[in-house]
Amino acid sequence: MSLADGPFYGLTMLLAGLAVALDARYPRWIAVAGAIAGAVVLTNGLLAFAGVGLAPAGGTDLMLFVVVLPLESLRLMILGRIMWRHAKRPAAQPPVE
Repeated sequence: MSLADGPFYGLTMLLAGLAVALDARYPRWIAVAGAIAGAVVLTNGLLAFAGVGLAPAGGTDLMLFVVVLPLESLRLMILGRIMWRHAKRPAAQPPVE
């Protein structure tokens, strides 16, 4: 993983969390979780890109990604399930004779 991956991934997570927050159909907690995780990853990625280490040998950067990535994947699976349930079903078609 390169140093530029953290800021871009964090920005993507942050913006996706904010986009879900603007839509009133979805639970607020899932939007807040995405926005907070995105802000943490974005901040960590920017610090790593700037060369500011939070731990010796970049241990915090790797540990943060190892913890955040599975949690973000779980959040996205839950969000996908919620979106799937909220999707409109097509109207029933009359039988063709």
